[in-house]
Amino acid sequence: MPRLAPCRRRDPHFKQGAGMSRKRIVITGAAGAIGQRMLEPLRQRYDVVLLDVTDRTRDGNSVPGLEVCDLTTADRDAYRAHFRSADAAVHLAFVRAPGM
Repeated sequence: MPRLAPCRRRDPHFKQGAGMSRKRIVITGAAGAIGQRMLEPLRQRYDVVLLDVTDRTRDGNSVPGLEVCDLTTADRDAYRAHFRSADAAVHLAFVRAPGM
């Protein structure tokens, strides 16, 4: 399995310290099929943080605001900031076993 890069913040929708009038939701697996179906309705109602191990969908389309992030690492400090101040998390990510 290839080594994934550590997380890095580059989400233009994230507003640190802004008057958090809208709920903040973290979506893991945001580039996946289910994440893509849920994305627009959630963006209309919430501030979203989009995380995935890739910045592209299966069709090769980029996902605006998505942060490439390895959530499988044991170093929780590498991704802890993404979940800070979150009101909810929608966990859609999975790691495909080798050979599947």
